[in-house]
Parts: sequence; C-alpha cells; structure tokens
Amino acid sequence: MLFRSRWLDRLRVAGAEPRRLGVTGLTYASLVRALPELKSGTTMLVDVGVQGAEVVVTVEGETQYLRSVSTGAAGVATTLAAQLQVAPGPTLLQTHARLLPQGAVPETQDERAAHDATVAALAPLMRELRQTLGAWLRKARTKPDRLVLTGGLGKLAGLHEFFEAALGLPVLPVQLQHLAETRVPDVAELGDTAALAVAQALASAEGRPNQDVDFRQGELAYEGDL
Repeated sequence: MLFRSRWLDRLRVAGAEPRRLGVTGLTYASLVRALPELKSGTTMLVDVGVQGAEVVVTVEGETQYLRSVSTGAAGVATTLAAQLQVAPGPTLLQTHARLLPQGAVPETQDERAAHDATVAALAPLMRELRQTLGAWLRKARTKPDRLVLTGGLGKLAGLHEFFEAALGLPVLPVQLQHLAETRVPDVAELGDTAALAVAQALASAEGRPNQDVDFRQGELAYEGDL
C-alpha cells in the first residue's frame, strides 16, 4: 500500500486524481480469442519488449494469470555485449547472438563462444519465466498447452527451439494473418512485434469491461463520489 500511496501523492502534485489502473496485460486475451489456434485450452503468452516482458496465461480465451518481469531485449543485449566484449548497438542481437540446435556440435570456437554467450545473456529472462511457469503450475496444477512467443526478441534464430527445450512446452509464434475478422496492414513486415497493439485494438472493439484494476481500495479508496 505504501507504493500506491507514494504514486498517488506524486500524481496529486501534478493535479491528477486517478481512480483505476489500466493493465495492458489483460488485453492479450482478446488476441488469443481471435486466433483459432490459440483460443482453446491453456495458452501462456510471453511478449518480450525492450525493457521488460509480459506473461499472460489464458484458459479458454479468458485471462487467469498475468505477471510483468523486468528483463527485456535491452537487458539481453547488454549482457551479450559484455559476454562477447563488443560494443552494444541496436543490431547486436541480429549480428552476434547465436543459438545452436539442441545436440548440435559447433563448427568453430567462435560459434561455440557465441552460443554460450547468448545462453548466458538469456539466463535472467529464462529464470523469470521458469518461476512464472512454476507459480502457474502450483495454482492450476496443469501445464499450458502451448507457449506463444511474441515481441522483437522472437526474431532471434533458434529462440523458439531453445524455449521449448528449456520450458518443456511447444512454442508458437503469433500468426496475425490468421485473424479471421481483422486485417492488419503490412502483417508480413510487422511479424509478431505488433501483438500488443493489435490486442489493445481488439479489446477496444469488443467493448468488454474489466480491462483495468481498481487500486483505490481500503484506506486509499476514492472519495470524490461519496
């Protein structure tokens, strides 16, 4: 509650009196419901952004669990640059990251070094995802049917296979071209990097409530309407 109270004080200084907190993670369910290959069963969606990642678990298209983690593509790139002792840059992951197929033998020492450095760079993110999956398993006692990987990090070659081996789940990309009633411009170029934007648009079109959370409860209850 102390965290919420401090944020409320800061916002009041700015002349704002918030009542509800928008949670973007709740909108991913709208995207899951719109894709035939995802809407049934249990889907664990991982959207890796620049500074962090959103993890959402849906059951029959409805959100049952969500978590935000602080490790994103930028952190992976920074660690990779340090491991390889190269200068960081916007194309580092595309030019230096390498994930070998499970059981593959590297052809050169440089290939082995790049693979080991990439695995080390992904370790903090994988640790968070294992913890999240473990928390879900303790809650629901059933494994997700699939893990859906989206975000810019998903373009890293071999990442889907790496996630499958590490987490023991089949890994799928988001196929925006499979949206039956929604046309996404330049879908081939966007790939799955527009998943959150499309999810928010679909959620708005659905007009469903409960896309935000009332964080003004107890001692912090909003009193303007009383």
